[in-house]
Amino acid sequence: MRPDSRPAPGCRGGGGWSTRCVIAFLLGVAASLASCDRSTGNGTASDADSLRIVSFVPATTRVLIDLGLDDALVGVAEHDVAAACIGSAEPLPVVGNYLDIDYERLLTLSPTHVVFPDTTHGVPERLRSLEAASEFELHVEPYPVTLSDVYGLVASAGSAFDRIDRANSLNLRMRQVLRRSTDQPGTDAPRSVLLVFAVDPVVASGPGSVNDELIHLAGGRNAVGDAAVSAVTLDREALIAAAPDVVVLLLPGARDAEAEKKVAWFDAMPLPAVASGRVVAITDPEVLLPSTNLPGVLETLAAVVSGAMAKDAQAGPVIRSTEGFAGREAGETLP
Repeated sequence: MRPDSRPAPGCRGGGGWSTRCVIAFLLGVAASLASCDRSTGNGTASDADSLRIVSFVPATTRVLIDLGLDDALVGVAEHDVAAACIGSAEPLPVVGNYLDIDYERLLTLSPTHVVFPDTTHGVPERLRSLEAASEFELHVEPYPVTLSDVYGLVASAGSAFDRIDRANSLNLRMRQVLRRSTDQPGTDAPRSVLLVFAVDPVVASGPGSVNDELIHLAGGRNAVGDAAVSAVTLDREALIAAAPDVVVLLLPGARDAEAEKKVAWFDAMPLPAVASGRVVAITDPEVLLPSTNLPGVLETLAAVVSGAMAKDAQAGPVIRSTEGFAGREAGETLP
């Protein structure tokens, strides 16, 4: 057990709207989630102690944490935002990335399992050779693109690491939260929503992605849902023509000043979202991670779309945390 299991500062933390508005708006959802206990599930504490997992897939890292296996993680890839939120006294060793693996460091960690992404680059031959030499067991996971992929990722991790019951419970609870978010009363006509990754020029989420699914589940419609690509670049004319009712900037880990500056960039635009004060930024470090954190992202998005979390002078335009999974505290796991 690591000496400090508290959440790291800035990861799932409070502040601003995330603690006051999201929890109040979704109190019924949060209350329905049972208390958590790492000692329950398919595996036992001794099983977890025998595992030494290196993850090159941040989405899987998040799943492993929610399955109660954060203590089994011994190494991660660069820029793994999920691992940064474990809250251990020392950060996990970094073993490079899937394109540039630090094999020397990887082997010094003596992993029993290595989780690697299934990409167009394939699995490096040396990594395959090390698996064949019984250095470790290799698990190749596709990058989640849809909610169905996320459910599959959870099930795969549960099967690979003897946490099948816990994985089934996690998937069930995610589905329950996603369903309850869609049951929230909405407007007669769905509001047009633009999810933005960058400004000047604006780059927004198009169709065929998990973010597009979240917009619809939140009770909105994608302002650029008829585009031909999943990442849409909009000049001024195209942005005005899209006429979004809600603009949500997804800026993982951004400082308040940076996020506020990007929100203010829209002030000069003649958009319905600007007129109604529905231009906000979400800076939760995991907001773009397609994993078990998505119910919290959806709940926050639904609150913005419905107007329950409308921008005002007191709250400000920055949402710092999506509160993890339906308002539960970081570090908790499912029974």
